[in-house]
Amino acid sequence: MIVLTDSDIVFKLAGCDLLNTFFEVINIPSKDILITSNAKSAIPKQAKKKICDESVCDDINNFVANVSVTPVVDYNLLAQLQSFEGMDGGESYLMLVAYQVQDSYMATGDKRCLNSLIANNHLPPVNDVYESLKERVICLESAFLILIEHVGFEIVHNKVMNRRLGKMNDIVLQMAFSKQSDIVRAKEYLNHYSKDVQELLTPIDRLIV
Repeated sequence: MIVLTDSDIVFKLAGCDLLNTFFEVINIPSKDILITSNAKSAIPKQAKKKICDESVCDDINNFVANVSVTPVVDYNLLAQLQSFEGMDGGESYLMLVAYQVQDSYMATGDKRCLNSLIANNHLPPVNDVYESLKERVICLESAFLILIEHVGFEIVHNKVMNRRLGKMNDIVLQMAFSKQSDIVRAKEYLNHYSKDVQELLTPIDRLIV
């Protein structure tokens, strides 16, 4: 099971025609992908506004239609987490879902909440959430590292080079998958941009079936 904590990772994987491929690679079916009920309606609207590519938006709409809705969280604990800087409402809510669903992973394209989790990992109740989520997080960079290992660099590179992200832009994808990139350079950039949250990330070999 996996909790998607923001739309960014969905949009960027879909814009590179790698959304369904990624979840196939890590062997997680649609029913085991969790998003909020609000996101079910918000993500298609955001995609239409930001990406403006009918085919990509259709992929995103189909994806969202088949995933599951998150369970209710402990709102007292949520209020405590949100008192820490960087723990915004939506991200911390979904992080708490992943904390409560013990066998789940958490996927995010936004590292702000992760950085706050690490910075405050010595303070309760953040410390318990931090310890629980160690090696259970997938960020955008680690998702692409997983894809490189399973699908192959050439295929991933070609899809990123032909990405359809509309108004969205991603400096990591630009740097890691430029025309001059090879597998070594791509991995170096992806690892570099994710190093600050490395202690939370799931080891890649654990996710490749």
